[in-house]
Amino acid sequence: TLAFDFDTVKMGSKINYSFVFKNAGKNDLIIHKTKASCGCTASNIAKNIVKKGEKGKIDIEFNTSGRRGNQLKTITVTTNDPKNPVIVLTIIGYVRE
Repeated sequence: TLAFDFDTVKMGSKINYSFVFKNAGKNDLIIHKTKASCGCTASNIAKNIVKKGEKGKIDIEFNTSGRRGNQLKTITVTTNDPKNPVIVLTIIGYVRE
């Protein structure tokens, strides 16, 4: 899945989620970089080379401090996949005071 809905949380909470994927291609999948839409969102790649048939994951942390209302944050992932070289992961939800 390319989106995670954290529902409703209290301001100041840290949301953690792992996007898990499988390399169904014929070659190694290389994750060149990840870029978050704002400084409040961080990403960590477990390993940047995922062998054919293996699973990989990208861990995301969204810090809700100073945020309120509806939230939509994105993480852009750039890979060597010839069909989908750029993938956008989305985190959505509502932050209450």
